[in-house]
Amino acid sequence: MNRILWASPLVLVAIAVLLVRSPEGPVTPPEASDAPRRVISLAPSLTELVQALDRGDRLVGVTDFCEGVSEEIPRVGGLVVEAESVIALAPDLVLAIETRAQQPLLQVLLDAGIGVQALPAESIPDLLGTITLLGEALDRRQLARELGEEITGALAAPPVTAGGPATAVFVVQRDPLLVAGGGSFVTTMLAAAGLVNAFGEGTQHYRTIEMEELMRRDPELLLDAAFDAAFDAAPDGGPGREGPMAFWGHFDRLRAVESGRVHAFPPVRPGPGIPGWVEELRRLAADRRD
Repeated sequence: MNRILWASPLVLVAIAVLLVRSPEGPVTPPEASDAPRRVISLAPSLTELVQALDRGDRLVGVTDFCEGVSEEIPRVGGLVVEAESVIALAPDLVLAIETRAQQPLLQVLLDAGIGVQALPAESIPDLLGTITLLGEALDRRQLARELGEEITGALAAPPVTAGGPATAVFVVQRDPLLVAGGGSFVTTMLAAAGLVNAFGEGTQHYRTIEMEELMRRDPELLLDAAFDAAFDAAPDGGPGREGPMAFWGHFDRLRAVESGRVHAFPPVRPGPGIPGWVEELRRLAADRRD
């Protein structure tokens, strides 16, 4: 496969053609015969999208954090991925989230003659563009179109409005305390469910805050999806794990804690799970307590 860097979308919601940018040549659409057969995903959200597009059989490598894939598929690393472990699997396409931290690794892969597609995925427009691009790259255009329509449909449904919108905070990490900000896809999901992100101002995807600021804003609903928390998605936790109230119960001055409106979420990623998460958020938004 040619040494290429696949063009990544910035705000691409409706894209008709996937464009490939070659360092040595002009922008050209890929040929159908170029559809990759050995794909490595360097992000759980991209792994989920590949599977949703019915191309899970093309995965020959994933990260330690990717879920729902065969144990036979090699793991190429977690927070740190070594280029050698990726190259050894002879992929013809490596999928990655578009971040500065990934650029050195991706450049090494490009220099080794491996195709790389770097994609943004934190906002809903980014996600829809990414789905379209993957549909083109993996020759799954119809499935990509259907997935995009399912996500936009879930977000466009009338939100729960009885009693007015409740304020919510979506915790991504406990130490330091990291919450979803206004630029994140999470804020769009909350709004679709009739909830207002208590930290939704601005364009930051995520914000580090002090506990005092959380106490001051005092949201009605606390959603804990912290990846550094030792609990599962069950309301009361599970064997050998603590439920969310075991941690947040110490902050009983919070309105959400006092009213019992603290809920555990597994890590929520921009991808095919959004319609289900919006539905769950709608249920929580409708559960108004005096």
